[in-house]
Amino acid sequence: MKRKVILDVDTGTDDSIAIGLALNNPNFEILGITVTWGNQKVEDCTKNTLKVCHYFGRDDVKVYMGEHHQLDTAKRAEVVKVNPDGPIFYVDENGVEHNLHPKSFNLPEPLHGPEEKDAVSFVIDTLMNSDEKITIIPVGPTTNIGTAFKKCPEIKEHIEEIVFMGGSVGMGNVSPTAEANFYNDPDSVHAIMQSGVKCTLLPLNATHAAALPMSDADEFEKNGSKGLKLLADVMRIRADVSKHLGWHDGTHEIIHDALAVAYLIDPSVVDKMERHKVDIDTSASIKYGTLILDGDTGNENVDIAMHADYKKFKKILIEYLK
Repeated sequence: MKRKVILDVDTGTDDSIAIGLALNNPNFEILGITVTWGNQKVEDCTKNTLKVCHYFGRDDVKVYMGEHHQLDTAKRAEVVKVNPDGPIFYVDENGVEHNLHPKSFNLPEPLHGPEEKDAVSFVIDTLMNSDEKITIIPVGPTTNIGTAFKKCPEIKEHIEEIVFMGGSVGMGNVSPTAEANFYNDPDSVHAIMQSGVKCTLLPLNATHAAALPMSDADEFEKNGSKGLKLLADVMRIRADVSKHLGWHDGTHEIIHDALAVAYLIDPSVVDKMERHKVDIDTSASIKYGTLILDGDTGNENVDIAMHADYKKFKKILIEYLK
């Protein structure tokens, strides 16, 4: 039986590869793709999502535009005073902007736009009217899903599992201790965690362990498949920006979001999993968006991937990015 899934994205670069894996997995029944703000404005992320679906020949998959900003904008404004947002792009000597997540993907135009129904309504209606439990895969800020939980807590009973790309343990990429997706809307993560629903986190610990060396980009391009050609392009875009901004030396690249989908294709790609009671810091402080492990409160039903197998991840990418 196929796994029924809702994929929740903020399509940028690594989201595009997560979408490709999901679209090409014959064991998924994709009920819809919901889009939120994050890497760009939600309107741009939605257009990019439609372009990716079209690129993979899946214009049949319905795309729903969702929330425009995090749940608590006032608190986020206070946090930015403590930890200002850093750039994710640079401008070259010709005045050309190179963005980690381009506002508009250089892909063919889609055949149609998003559905009229908004993403949150789609999530609630789909879950509440399903006879089978559904897996949700959020790989961006969790605003759509957290809002759905706040509006209709009963959706919990219709969820098989929520598999996030998000969070970090003992590291961060937007602050010393926080990962970008969870940092961008910890209040929505908290709303989900408070429900007690089964959660699996693919945090930075796992995605960094599965980093792809840039030599793989040439191999992927020579393979000839359109999916691997897109992956090679994504790796080069990301490595170029990462090197210019001093994040790393440009010899490898991390395709964070794709690992969450890869895990559902083959759970053995995660070679170290830990169970913890988990909550998230929502205070307007330097700890904003930081995972809290084994505290007095939190969801006891959370698995955290602490390491992933690069070779297995690469194998999944090659097999499913057709």
